[in-house]
Amino acid sequence: MAATNTAPDADGRWNLNGCVAVSEWLVSLDFGTTATAAAVCSGGGEPRALTLADGSSTVPSSVFCESDGRLLVGVEADNEAELRLDAYEPTPKRRTADDRVRLGEHEFSPAELIGAVMAPVLAEAVRQHNDTVPAKVVLTHPVSWRAQRRAVMAEALSVAQTQLGVSGFAEPVFVAEPVAAARWYTHTDPAVVGSYFAVYDLGGGTFDTTVLRAAGAGQFDVVASGGIDPLGGFDFDVALFTYLGQRYVAAADPELWAALSRHSEGSSKTSAAVMVAARETKLPSPSTATVANGSNWHSGFAAHGLIHSSGRRDVTLDSLSVSPNSTADMRVPRGWVPGRQ
Repeated sequence: MAATNTAPDADGRWNLNGCVAVSEWLVSLDFGTTATAAAVCSGGGEPRALTLADGSSTVPSSVFCESDGRLLVGVEADNEAELRLDAYEPTPKRRTADDRVRLGEHEFSPAELIGAVMAPVLAEAVRQHNDTVPAKVVLTHPVSWRAQRRAVMAEALSVAQTQLGVSGFAEPVFVAEPVAAARWYTHTDPAVVGSYFAVYDLGGGTFDTTVLRAAGAGQFDVVASGGIDPLGGFDFDVALFTYLGQRYVAAADPELWAALSRHSEGSSKTSAAVMVAARETKLPSPSTATVANGSNWHSGFAAHGLIHSSGRRDVTLDSLSVSPNSTADMRVPRGWVPGRQ
């Protein structure tokens, strides 16, 4: 079979030469709030993380709509965000309950946005398996997601197939994220039937805790689950940037901070504006500690305070060990206004 293209054509479609052959390999897609990853397994072997074309194992889940309606995803979307913030959606997973999502002058269904992110990941998985269609596709999801949201993910998979120009994918198998985690950690050391497991899942956009009971044969029953949605690394990024902005940026450039603050609190566009500005800001790196979370960019900060939400969208940092002297090298683009070049 001819080699697979590794980039979409001018219409945003991936040319996989119409491959329809099915082989005994499996793919599991984890479409996250801030990042998407996949695992593959061939011939009954050990599952492994899918390495993407750029050598990474994840792709940002963000999308950006160009003026002609074509969708850019991942790093490309992030790079274009500062040019037209209104055409950027950093967290499409949080839009699954919406009927339509407006990006710039165009509207999309949530499935179209999610499918656009899935497509390059699936394309790479298919390429690495001799252009054959997987025998099974697994989609993970938060344990609280009901049929309606899972249906959006199934539709997104169909959208991705259309973009890839392939057919023959089986109906997706849905597995709750904590169950998937428990299966992985017990696949080499099977759990005793009736034993209990607690899964703590702090991701890029949601925080979930789940208690599971082993049911045998790799199966688990959900005993109880709870959490906060939305709350994750993306929100911590926003909270940290907001804290620094209110304490330091507002004093250095009131116009910039006023422009950021005019957006409605808690909106995804405010979050996008914060993240775009964060990429343009050179942050200090004191040697006190490192904070790591779902978005992986806070290296160098020691956060001692309580980050809390109480089930609401507001997240606050009570204290942050950043001394006034350590901010001397902080820079923000003067006159930067969200949505403007």
